[in-house]
Amino acid sequence: MLYWKAAAEDQGIAWQGAFDAQAQATLDRSVWLVSHNLGVPVALVTIVERRRQVFQSQIGLKEPWATRSETPLSHSFCKHCVADGRCFIVEDARTDERVRENLAVPDLGVIAYLGAPLRAPSGKVIGALCAIDGAPRAWTADDKAAMEALASAVEQEFRHCAELARIRAQLAEVRRESRAQTAALAGLGRDLRPLLTPIATSVDVLRERIDTGAWDLLDVIEHSSDTLTQFADDLLEIEELERDKVEVQQNPFSPHTLLRNIVETFRHRVGPDVAIREEVAPNTPVVWTGDVRRVEQVLAHLVGNAAKFTLSGEIVLFVTLEENALVFRVRDTGPGIPLTDRNSIFDRFERGEASSERGQNGFGLGLAICRSVAARTGTILELEETRCPGGSTFRFAIPAPKA
Repeated sequence: MLYWKAAAEDQGIAWQGAFDAQAQATLDRSVWLVSHNLGVPVALVTIVERRRQVFQSQIGLKEPWATRSETPLSHSFCKHCVADGRCFIVEDARTDERVRENLAVPDLGVIAYLGAPLRAPSGKVIGALCAIDGAPRAWTADDKAAMEALASAVEQEFRHCAELARIRAQLAEVRRESRAQTAALAGLGRDLRPLLTPIATSVDVLRERIDTGAWDLLDVIEHSSDTLTQFADDLLEIEELERDKVEVQQNPFSPHTLLRNIVETFRHRVGPDVAIREEVAPNTPVVWTGDVRRVEQVLAHLVGNAAKFTLSGEIVLFVTLEENALVFRVRDTGPGIPLTDRNSIFDRFERGEASSERGQNGFGLGLAICRSVAARTGTILELEETRCPGGSTFRFAIPAPKA
């Protein structure tokens, strides 16, 4: 929409570029209705600039004007609508002193003209919706009322465009702020990494030199170091995901083997009163194609969260085939997710009430990473069910690769 952008810029309107296909279709319908209902060969939506008028929508214009979609103001009747701010009516331009010298009469064949002003959301008149006939015509009150009603519909589209532009500007600002925040956090992660490595090395050295009775203290130091290391890694992972650096690898893998490996990895990380197991539905394919590293990453985060909050009962990993998608579920018997947290659990640094009440470690990045991975790999992650108390079930679906 180059003409619209130029006109909008000339008029100082802040919503150029927001004139979408839906709005354009409304303008095209409006000029068709003008032509059909008033029985005229030409109808236009015109934006009037300082030196030209631009036809944002048109029907019936002859060449070369139809292709040019503009004329200089020497050929404009619509400028009178803009100047007066009300309907401009001409029954026979050849005898009307206001326009008989206008070059639109000989060059475009404009004889009769009925134009209604069009206002931007600010209230400023920026153009006109007009009907043009090549023969003299006595316009009726009904003609004028119809034109004003259709002009009102066009103005509604202008308001729609303005609101759309405002929303887009807000989203762009949010994205800019998010990118800046992500870059700062990734910088923190890069700064933390070299500081934590010596701690882990020192713990290993101390284990060889001090009495085993003091190893509990070393365990605490090691656990804290591991937690901060994971935090640093998560910050860098978020930066990679938000910069769309994710390269999806489609390779065959065994769903059953994947679940079994995750269960074995977490078997010694769950509480003593918690059982962890996998369930493989009979219809589960022996082999599936997908990015197994990312699939394992999401499932590990989900199981890790479940292990944090489940003090008794069980954690179960399910896999099945549903409507041509491989579907994993992670179900736990933990405290569940309160209603107040359900809309924000996938947000960055969101730890929820249960995490705070139980004094759980972590920084609230795991589910945010899972959501980003799902969004960028074409998979689906959702909180399927939760009860307080009673536990939660997360569903992770991997559609079949496109042929």
